[in-house]
This record gives sequence, structure tokens and C-alpha cells, in this order.
Amino acid sequence: MKKSFVPINKQSKKARKAYHSAQRSTWGVLNPATRTMPNGRAYNRKKQKANDRSGREPSFDSLSLPFCLALLINPTDSRNTLS
Repeated sequence: MKKSFVPINKQSKKARKAYHSAQRSTWGVLNPATRTMPNGRAYNRKKQKANDRSGREPSFDSLSLPFCLALLINPTDSRNTLS
């Protein structure tokens, strides 16, 4: 007797699962994820934070800190006068 054709939507759940798993294949060496190159001129917050942490580019706060500490330690010292 010849096997009759049964539509996929009328097959049992187990049969549909077996059919669909047989239809699937891997991408092999090809990666379907789309990758883009980052814009080098655009502002990158992570890059800025990394530079601040490593100390390569001094920030405004780190430059003014010793000056402010000197004023607090010696407020009457003649070196601290601005005139």
C-alpha cells in the first residue's frame, strides 16, 4: 500500500516537529549577524570613560583639584593671592 500525503498542519505535533527539524540547517561558517564599523568621529561614552579611568587624557576636575587643595590648606598664604 502506498503512503498517502498528509498536509503538515494536519499531522501530529511530533510529526510536525520532526519535519521542521529536518528542514532546518546550519549556516556553516557564515555568520548571519550584521556587523557595522563604529564611526571613529562620533562621541563614544565608553571610550571617554576608559580614557578617564586610565589617566591618558586628564579631565578638568583632576587639573583643578591640587589648586583647590592648596587654597584650602593655606588660605592666608601670600602665594594664593590672585592680585
